[in-house]
Amino acid sequence: MITATHSHAKPKVLIVNDNATELGSLLAGLEAEGFQVSGTTDAHAAVELLSQTMFHVVLIDLMIPDLNGLQLARKIRQQFPHTTTMLMSDYLLSPVQLAKADTGAIGFVPKPFHFKEIAGFVKEKLKNATTKSELSPALTASQVPIDILSVRYTC
Repeated sequence: MITATHSHAKPKVLIVNDNATELGSLLAGLEAEGFQVSGTTDAHAAVELLSQTMFHVVLIDLMIPDLNGLQLARKIRQQFPHTTTMLMSDYLLSPVQLAKADTGAIGFVPKPFHFKEIAGFVKEKLKNATTKSELSPALTASQVPIDILSVRYTC
């Protein structure tokens, strides 16, 4: 498990990604963008971290072993209903596919991405979550709007 943790004044983000190299890059990139970051390569370790620390958002890769990202997001919604979840993947999913997955996630980040883009997206979703009631546990997963980060690919 890889973990990095810093200043308490910053939004806390937990990153779950089974690729240790990619996880390390995400931790460093989001920390540089002003987040307090922790990370793990294991879904069960993520649940343990969530039981010990309050995170503002959990960024979950879809392809993780044991519990896949969709299963982990559902588990987080059940056990930690006030925690915001966002999914990320190399596979581009539509808002309809994401809604049908019934995870409660409010955002999707397609890979590859730039750290500034993902940081802005996460900050925007956190701001909206604190100013709107869209994350109320009373809402069903199909009522939670899922935003997809727009990524501009360059060759």
